[in-house]
Amino acid sequence: MTWRVWCLGLCSLWLSGCQSMGYYGQNIKGQWQILSQRQALHKVMQQPKTPPNLVKQLQTIEQIRQFAVSLNLPIKGQYDTYVDIKRPYAMWSVAATPELSLTPKTWCYWMVGCLGYRSFFEQQLAEDFEKELQGLGYDTYLSRVTAYSTLGWFRDSVLSSFVYKPEAELAELLFHELAHQVVYAKDDPVFNESFAEVVAEEGLKRHEHKIVEEAKRLFDDKYILIVDDDESRKIFYFNLMHGFHAQFRIINHFYFAN
Repeated sequence: MTWRVWCLGLCSLWLSGCQSMGYYGQNIKGQWQILSQRQALHKVMQQPKTPPNLVKQLQTIEQIRQFAVSLNLPIKGQYDTYVDIKRPYAMWSVAATPELSLTPKTWCYWMVGCLGYRSFFEQQLAEDFEKELQGLGYDTYLSRVTAYSTLGWFRDSVLSSFVYKPEAELAELLFHELAHQVVYAKDDPVFNESFAEVVAEEGLKRHEHKIVEEAKRLFDDKYILIVDDDESRKIFYFNLMHGFHAQFRIINHFYFAN
């Protein structure tokens, strides 16, 4: 058990004597549930009961992780485990502004500084908090979160809430979350999200280029032979169409997979 897990337990004891117990307590509980259910990706993929489509998605994520090395993103111990959280979203976040205002209400946290939202691992708690703010006259917005970063404090896992996203979305998501572990400015969420988004967009662009180059290599110099007889011509065109069909499958999987 790592020192961070011990820290998690000590924090729960410390917080039990203060007014923050309700909020921080549910966060500690939610994070612990994820930490305690982690399974290594390779073990999940080797289990006979693992659905083939899940194995395929985990293989894709592992390939994305390895590509992230070329972006100098920290993959050691990150997204190399899987957790079935048995719910559609990882968290629910509540944002609020005073009525007719564009200035967000902020909440300050002991690790990350002040942010314009408050997150919950349980939907009912988020909805109750939203109603409480509405009763105080705030305009609110409840968002559903499929993935989040612990900023390197813990080993982030692949969650069932986002594992079935298309490859392009998975790549962008992982690059974004890993970027938070490279640079994070306390009390400056606009900078943090902007930085992570730039890294994610550039990473996705390079990843797309790699996919296209791999597809092109499958067909380069493949159809330059000259055919003289009808039978050879039939074989030639059969291979040509088969090759294009495979290329279209690659492109369709990358851009339009459900």
